[in-house]
Amino acid sequence: MVAMPKEAKMTPQEYFDWEEKQPIKYEYMDGRVFAMTGGTILHNDTARKTVKKLLSTDHQKILPTSLQLRYHIGEPICPG
Repeated sequence: MVAMPKEAKMTPQEYFDWEEKQPIKYEYMDGRVFAMTGGTILHNDTARKTVKKLLSTDHQKILPTSLQLRYHIGEPICPG
């Protein structure tokens, strides 16, 4: 049996302080940090078309991709 190293967890503030010094984007969840993959032309085209469609409806808010949200799993996400 191989012993697995204990995974260090960050507080949200530790993550934000660390993240601003990183050359790539990361995602923070429950104290753990995950590298995010780069976007593709298809992904960006799909996002653009989706936003265009939503703008023609009655949606209350369309949020930018660079926005960071804090939420608790199981609770609805409803930005103010």
